[in-house]
Amino acid sequence: MISNTQSKSPMPNPIPEHAVNRFVIGVLAAAILAATSFLLYKNSDTVSTLRQPARQMDESDKLPMINKEQSTPSVELAVVEAKEKNTANIMISSETIEQLVDGVELIIHFDPNLVTNVSLKPSQIFSSVVRNTVSAETGVINLAVVRLPDETVTIGTEVTLATITYTPKQPGEITFSFAADGTVVAGNQGDDILKSTKNLTILTK
Repeated sequence: MISNTQSKSPMPNPIPEHAVNRFVIGVLAAAILAATSFLLYKNSDTVSTLRQPARQMDESDKLPMINKEQSTPSVELAVVEAKEKNTANIMISSETIEQLVDGVELIIHFDPNLVTNVSLKPSQIFSSVVRNTVSAETGVINLAVVRLPDETVTIGTEVTLATITYTPKQPGEITFSFAADGTVVAGNQGDDILKSTKNLTILTK
């Protein structure tokens, strides 16, 4: 009986399963990191471009609105001679029909050497009279009127804002003239909508 016995080389020790898993995970992680770095590098300009408008929009949203639509000046103030003797009316009118007005402040000069007993009586267009003064020493009339919060004042055709009464001291020319720096008409948004003023010169006898 022949016995054929073949010796086998010893089998190498197998790689532990946990080592294989760590190796595979490491390779995958390296591949993912490399791919991510490549994509970020290729798209860095695009990402920067896409993000920049968003930053600009955020900053612009914080800025106050400086281009508010302004009201067009359309109001005229004029001093005109009244029918009554030694009386003049301060008139207000607007080129815009039913122009909304919040208030009026005006300063009118006169010569105290030629006029005395000057007084001012506001009309009832505005319910609130903030200031109504006449200085006989300096020859200054100062009037400020505003609307109340619950009322609306509209100006169209010429209406009387206030009435001036006076007494001439001697024959000659009497002038009532607006001061440009102290005369304003406030529109509905607070803009100055005064377009022009007209002074009055009266020849007394």
